Order: sequence, then C-alpha cells, then structure tokens
Amino acid sequence: MDSQVSIATAPLAPAVPEPHFLSGDWRTAGTPVDICAMTATREGTSNSLDWIEVAMRSIRSLGADWDGYGADPIAEQTIRQLAWLLRHDVPDRAEVGSIVPGGDGSLQAEWHLDSVELGLIVEPGGSVFAWVRPRAGPEIERSGLEARELFWSVANIYLA
Repeated sequence: MDSQVSIATAPLAPAVPEPHFLSGDWRTAGTPVDICAMTATREGTSNSLDWIEVAMRSIRSLGADWDGYGADPIAEQTIRQLAWLLRHDVPDRAEVGSIVPGGDGSLQAEWHLDSVELGLIVEPGGSVFAWVRPRAGPEIERSGLEARELFWSVANIYLA
C-alpha cells in the first residue's frame, strides 16, 4: 500500500480555527495566506521517518500560485534543508508531523501534541527558526543554531 498524503486548506480568517488550521509560524499567523498542511501517514512506509519524504514530494508538486495569492513554488534548497534537519533531529519513532509551506517561500514542520506544540522553520536563504508552545507557559522562539538545539531537545523529549 502506498503512503498517503492529505492536503487540507484552512479558510481565510476563520472565526474559530479548524483542527487543521496551522498557525504555529508567528510571522504568518493571521495573514491572508491560505495555509496548506500536508501530513503523511506511516502506512506503507518502510522506515519510521519515510513520512518526511512523502510530504516533501507533495511540497515539490506545488506549482506557481499554489496558495491563490501568487506564491512561487517552494525552492528545492529550502525543501532539502528542512528534510535534512528533520531526518537528523527527529527521533526515529516520532509521531508524524505536518509540513506547512508558507506563501513567503518558507517551509515549516510542526507537531501539535497534548502537552506542547513545536515547529521548525526554514526560510528562503537558509535561516532556521524554532518555536515551542507549552500548554502551560510562554512560547519560546529561537533562531540559528539555538533554534536547532531547542527543537532537538524538545523533540527528543516529546516526540520520542
């Protein structure tokens, strides 16, 4: 059986966000960008992290104006960088996350768990950001090497 990828789009400025409305990226939250969330299931994959490649294939298939607002396709360099980071920093048996393209060319991986939400963002040009939103406590954001350290440490606690 082939791996399945579902694509869900969120309505513009919903009164109450639907469960698939992903606004973890503080820079795009509340903007009039139709957010496209791609989640791959492990069904039919041979490796526990194969969902990353399944999702990246879907991201690669996005054409020009994929968001309805003139967005360009996500650059291959951005796709490869996020995929590399995820393969190296996400525990082998981690829950499947969502890969979310941004209208600005960024690409974000995120998880929404009972106790914490976390995300890893790669921007065009290679800048890396991470955010963690505990259910009880303030959001934490980091950039550069600190972003990778934050993401890795939280992922290895909550996604393992």
